[in-house]
Amino acid sequence: MELDRLARLTESALRHAFARDWEPAAAAVTEITDIGDAADMYVACCGFAEIGRAQLLTLYPGGPSAPAHGRVWQPGHIRRAIRPDADAHDAFAARFLAAWANEDTTTTVALYATANHAGTATRTESVCALLAHVTSLRHDARTATMCIRTRDDG
Repeated sequence: MELDRLARLTESALRHAFARDWEPAAAAVTEITDIGDAADMYVACCGFAEIGRAQLLTLYPGGPSAPAHGRVWQPGHIRRAIRPDADAHDAFAARFLAAWANEDTTTTVALYATANHAGTATRTESVCALLAHVTSLRHDARTATMCIRTRDDG
């Protein structure tokens, strides 16, 4: 897929997801799946995860910023983190986002390869779960920022 088209679809998925307009967000993800290849969808996942990483840093200022010293992001830092009843798509999303935030591309590639190997439907649902996690983090980060501003203004 042409890089400009991939960027537009990725941005469209994010924009619609942030507006909680899920049908067009899912349609953009599906279009990437239908027209692009596995590499295109991985690039979209990385774009989503980069936005999520920025939201994590808003929620946890200075968070685990020294992975070399054992401080790393865990799936538990993510709002809808892995829990005993989480489905495979939620688990993929939380793990992918934590690995991306830790700059662990080996793990992101392995996670994506597993979802991709499971088939188009599983891959698409996993990517949509990642998008939903990023959307939740953005909402949490915006709420936290507003609360801090309100407290500081009061």
